Amino acid sequence: MKVITARLLADKEQCFGQSALCNALYRSNLAFESGRVEGETVAVNLSSELILGGPCDAPRVKAQLEQTAMTATGVRSASVSFDGVPLDELLSGM
Repeated sequence: MKVITARLLADKEQCFGQSALCNALYRSNLAFESGRVEGETVAVNLSSELILGGPCDAPRVKAQLEQTAMTATGVRSASVSFDGVPLDELLSGM
């Protein structure tokens, strides 16, 4: 999980070629701190600076981080936090 997550966090390209797929995290400077799987849930803790391009980026960031964590571990749900602050709480204040 750390390798896949680190690769996503290191990608600074805004869009992927002609695919119309965009990376909502490209402005951010994030680091993987820890991750653990408990049953069907993965808990991931990140650190550093989360930068949004605007309010529409919040659901994109949430989906991108959670889907990456779930895909990397094969579980059905994800809980993402930044320096211990839940992602939903962090995004609601941005």
